[in-house]
Amino acid sequence: MIDSKSNTYKALLGSLRASDQIGLNISFADGRVEWIGERPSFMSAIDALPVSFEEFVRNVNPADLPQLLSDIKPSNIDAVIDSYRIMCNFRYRFDNGDHVTLCLKGEVQANDNATFSGLLSACDTGVVAVAPVSPAGLDAVRVYPEGGHGYTERTHTTRRSLVEIIDQNNVKNANLPDDKRLGFLLLIGLDRLAMFNQAYGGNFVDALLAQVEDQLKAIFGGEETVLMRLSGDQYACFFPDQPALRMEEVARSLLDRLNQSAFKTLHGGVRLNASVGGVSLRERVKHTGDYIVMAEAALANAKMNGRGRFVAYARDRIQSALDIRKILKGADNFLRSFEEGRLKLAFQPVIRSRTKNDDVSFYECLLRMVDDQERIITAGQFMHQIEGLGLSHIADQFSLHQAVTELKSFPDLQLSVNVSPASLNDPAWLRSAISLLKDHPSIARRIVFEITETAAMQDLKLAKRVTKTLQDLGCRIALDDFGAGYSSFIQMKELSPDIVKIDKHFISEIEDPQNRIFIDAIQMLADGFDLETVGEGAETKREAAILQEHGVNNIQGYAYGYPSISRLWLPKGHDLRDAMLKDEENLAQQFPSLK
Repeated sequence: MIDSKSNTYKALLGSLRASDQIGLNISFADGRVEWIGERPSFMSAIDALPVSFEEFVRNVNPADLPQLLSDIKPSNIDAVIDSYRIMCNFRYRFDNGDHVTLCLKGEVQANDNATFSGLLSACDTGVVAVAPVSPAGLDAVRVYPEGGHGYTERTHTTRRSLVEIIDQNNVKNANLPDDKRLGFLLLIGLDRLAMFNQAYGGNFVDALLAQVEDQLKAIFGGEETVLMRLSGDQYACFFPDQPALRMEEVARSLLDRLNQSAFKTLHGGVRLNASVGGVSLRERVKHTGDYIVMAEAALANAKMNGRGRFVAYARDRIQSALDIRKILKGADNFLRSFEEGRLKLAFQPVIRSRTKNDDVSFYECLLRMVDDQERIITAGQFMHQIEGLGLSHIADQFSLHQAVTELKSFPDLQLSVNVSPASLNDPAWLRSAISLLKDHPSIARRIVFEITETAAMQDLKLAKRVTKTLQDLGCRIALDDFGAGYSSFIQMKELSPDIVKIDKHFISEIEDPQNRIFIDAIQMLADGFDLETVGEGAETKREAAILQEHGVNNIQGYAYGYPSISRLWLPKGHDLRDAMLKDEENLAQQFPSLK
């Protein structure tokens, strides 16, 4: 143990500060974490450094956590070895929403008092250089020594630093018309770097990148330029005071210089090609980080179209990339909510229309996420994103298991569960339903599976087999959004459902005489097939009254209740009803259009 007052310890602290790292000791016997050195810049978002290992790993990306624990935490097998060294990278999320990739390296003592001692740093840090203005442009090569005028090394998380710098520049542009706004961003992607890594290894590539960075500093030495390494083979170069008209000139000059450069290695001279994507600050964006996304999409376009070229951002081409980012972000939020137990079921009552006391026929289960601020996120805000990435089967499995759990706890309860097209075509989902229900007929009789007519028509024969299997277990089948398509009446015949839920489009425009004719036709057919009907989306008592007049058996909508993650079937004030929930009036105000 180094004496904290010794010169050696002071030198250690100075080294950690200069390299923007922090030391840590972990005792696995009691789970305590001891930190050595000042808080590094990449941990500035943390109010207080975690004092336990459990607290530290809480914000590790769930996909990376198993490997991290496997690397760092000694197992019985590892205990045979006195010690071993590890180095692992993992993604980390701070409480304010910032993300960073961290690198942990050090030594594990795998004995009775298992410990880890090592260093923590950020993997994606480092602004390579900031150089001053010169009218000479790219042809004037001036390299400023470290600590000299205009040159700074940065160790903030790179993307966040870049956003901050662009933000500062946008302050200057705030009152300028679009065509006068200054500044553009180039992203430089090195081609074929993965091939070099595979052929010669990581050390070779690291040495090569060091030369590339020197060359980039030389190329941009005459411009006021912020040069950052965003990832292993990608650099960002921001020109704060240059007009957009110069972007293509600068990019093509850069490509010419890089393509003419030969980098010396132990294996001889190596030539690298690069592709460049760019975006001008003339473009108006909602969030400053969108400039990086736009430039990344332009770079991807350059690579897809033959590499070694420059592509400028075009809104019609980039918008899809922004949409993809939103989808990925939404899916990530969903998966984290699932891992952290923040997925919930909300329940909306379906009311029997021909009873005086508004008796409940069943409750529809609707998926909700609860965010970090205890706000409830409706399914409409994330389902299309997780469906786009093929994650809807997770949502369906969760809903099914939670519904069965509720039905086991409350023997008089009846619930309906939605089945997505993906699950309808997934044998694993059907096997799960059979496993949960085959030995519990009393539960099966109280569950309704809702299938949209669109999902059923994707493969009518398969849908027929699935619905028949579920009905054989004792379950009921509801055709959701009935009447929205042209094949509805065929499905009523082929699938033999128990319930049809009339599409809310007809209810929302129920004053239209043609819509009333459709509702009458659906109700007449349902009566002929001995099926129950549900009128969905009745938002007012008048709409509910009209549905009742036209013989619709059940009514669902805001007129009778908002979806709530409270157990609505229990009396108000009951501990189990209110344990999970906020006041229903607040929910109604917060979500005027919930479903």
